Amino acid sequence: MYRDALLVTAANVLGYSEPVARATASTDRYRAASQQAATSEAAVRSELLAVRKRPEGLSPHSMATCPAIVALLGDGDPLLAFTRLETRILARLELDDDVTPLNAVAYSLGLASKGRTHLERLNEFGADYGYEARQARRHSDLGIQQLVSLICSNWIVDAVPVCDVVLVGNPGGGSTEVMVTTKRPRFVDMRSVQIQWYCPDDEIDMKVQDLVPPPRFEPVAPPSSVGRCEDLPGELHVHQRLAEPLMLSPPDSGRTRGLRIAWPGEVWPCFQWQMIGPLLPNATISSQIIGNSIIVMYLPN
Repeated sequence: MYRDALLVTAANVLGYSEPVARATASTDRYRAASQQAATSEAAVRSELLAVRKRPEGLSPHSMATCPAIVALLGDGDPLLAFTRLETRILARLELDDDVTPLNAVAYSLGLASKGRTHLERLNEFGADYGYEARQARRHSDLGIQQLVSLICSNWIVDAVPVCDVVLVGNPGGGSTEVMVTTKRPRFVDMRSVQIQWYCPDDEIDMKVQDLVPPPRFEPVAPPSSVGRCEDLPGELHVHQRLAEPLMLSPPDSGRTRGLRIAWPGEVWPCFQWQMIGPLLPNATISSQIIGNSIIVMYLPN
C-alpha cells in the first residue's frame, strides 16, 4: 500500500495525475464525469451529421452553422475553417492507404460530389467504388467518427487552450508576483486550473502541497473581435484570470521552492510564461513543462 501511495504521489508531481485519478476513481465519480456537458467531440459530431443533410452539404456558407468546428479550425472565421478542413481532408486522402471511410464522408459532405441531397451523394460514392447503399452509409458514418477525432485532436493545433504565466519582479528584491490567465475555445472541455506549491527538496509525499486558501479564478471580458461572423452564437473563447496574484518567495536556507500549475482537460494546453522586472542578484527562475502542467521554480543562488 505504501508503494502505491508513493507511485500516485510521484505521478501527481510529474503531471500524470489524470490517468492515475481515472484508474483509481470510484464508479460514482466516473459516472458523474461522463454526464458533464457535451465535449468538443460531441459538438463536432452533431454539426457534421446536421450539415451533411443540407442540399449543398458542407460549404463556406453552411460552415457558419458549425460554431464548434469554426472555433477549433478557424478561430471564428467560417471561410478559414472550411478551407482548412477541405485541405486537410484532401491531404489525408492522398497520403493514407485505408481511406475508404474518409473518402465516403468527403462524398457525404459534398466535397467530392455535386449531388443535391445526401442520398444522391452516397449513391455516387457507391457507384464510383462498388458499394451498395447500406455499405456506403456505414462507410460514411465511420468516416464521420474519424473526421471528428481528427478535428478534435490532430487538427486542433491552432485552437489549443493557452495558459499564460507572468512573473513580476520586485525592484527592491524579495517576493515575485505571479499572475495566471487562461484562454480556451468554448467547445473544448477543460477543468479548473490547479495551483500548488512545489518543493522538490522535501519528502516525496510533501513535494506538492495545496495552497491555503486555494487560488480563485474570475472571468475576464474577451477583447472585441473585429470581423467576427455574426451567425456564430456567443463568444468562441472563455477567458479567466487569477483574482489575486500569488507571491513566490526566494528559497529559504538554499531550498528550492516553486509553483506547479496544472490544467487538466480534453487536450493538453499550451503554456507561455514571461518575466517582467528585476530579480535578486544571481537569482534564477526556472520552468519545466510536463504534460498538462508547468512548474516554475525560484532557484537558490
